[in-house]
Amino acid sequence: MLENVPKAMSRMARNVVINHPNSYNCQAFRKTVTRTADQMVGGLPTLGGLGVLDAGDEEQFSYAWIGNGYAMPVEGFAPSPMMDRM
Repeated sequence: MLENVPKAMSRMARNVVINHPNSYNCQAFRKTVTRTADQMVGGLPTLGGLGVLDAGDEEQFSYAWIGNGYAMPVEGFAPSPMMDRM
């Protein structure tokens, strides 16, 4: 019985986003590196002997379509200051 609760909550959240008047259709893509390298460092390709730090360092890449989805704009996250006054 209790193992159905997370599934039901996910289903309800999905329905809220899909049926919300401010939600819109979107498409999801995955960035795939197409460059091949001769050398590897820790399982990652190198750039002229220098390790790749981020996916933005790559020059040869392509986007693979994952699927359609829904998105809903929300407010930006602004953390409140926290103080420990004992």
